[in-house]
Amino acid sequence: MDNKRLFINAWKRGIVASGMPGLFHCGDIVDKTSNLERLAPKVRDIGKRIHVYPKKQATFLAAMVSFYNPEEGAKLAKKVGCNGLGDIASNITLEQRLIISDLLVNHTGW
Repeated sequence: MDNKRLFINAWKRGIVASGMPGLFHCGDIVDKTSNLERLAPKVRDIGKRIHVYPKKQATFLAAMVSFYNPEEGAKLAKKVGCNGLGDIASNITLEQRLIISDLLVNHTGW
């Protein structure tokens, strides 16, 4: 399987693991699309609400956004008190870390 397909599969796992599929353009139809733009995060909506989510969920969302838009992802990470990759790793679950690692390994650009 090529890196793009592996990235998309990991991204879909991330949408499900976020517990908030409505914060992504595909909503609840994650399995029905492989189009990255349909799978994109709703950055503005996430930014407006990130402070109300539990720390692990907010950190994971910020990390995912960083693959779509690095500058916005960094802003969101700072909003939740994460100043780097080590902070992110220590504030998310093992399942979330495995998803982020798959995204890192297979990322070829949005």
